[in-house]
Amino acid sequence: MSRFLRLLLLITAAIHLPVALGVGSWRDEWGTEPWLIGWAWAATGVAMFAGRARAGMPDRRRHQALVRLVDIPYFIHWCAALCALIPSVLATFVAPVVDLVRGAPPRLPTGVYMWSYLFGLVLCAYGILVRRRWVRVVEREVRLPGLDPRSPACASLTCRIFTSAR
Repeated sequence: MSRFLRLLLLITAAIHLPVALGVGSWRDEWGTEPWLIGWAWAATGVAMFAGRARAGMPDRRRHQALVRLVDIPYFIHWCAALCALIPSVLATFVAPVVDLVRGAPPRLPTGVYMWSYLFGLVLCAYGILVRRRWVRVVEREVRLPGLDPRSPACASLTCRIFTSAR
């Protein structure tokens, strides 16, 4: 495993910590410990990351069923975990101080972890499943008088694309 993939796995594990605590704070109906469900959810998310990263490395078309049933739901989950990270970190530092000011024993704000992850799931699902289909690309030709496409000011590929004749 490359150092880059190991670093990505470490980052993925870090963003899954609040997810594990948040999912674990839900009351379960299956008779198991709630924290066990949370840690299993996070461990599955981290374990699946390596497979998703390796599957994307060759950069070739994949079967639509795999993309729709595995890649897209995992991408929604991973982005939601990333979205939940900042509110979770802030709550981790603020909630114990608030508890101490109230005179209560300090505790982890697992409810904030859960709600920020759920908010992230809704936001990311909307962005990935709905909003990206509403994008409309409009191309406009822009002519700049006196600008020679062969000039050093126009040496970049972008400038050549926009000034070339079609």
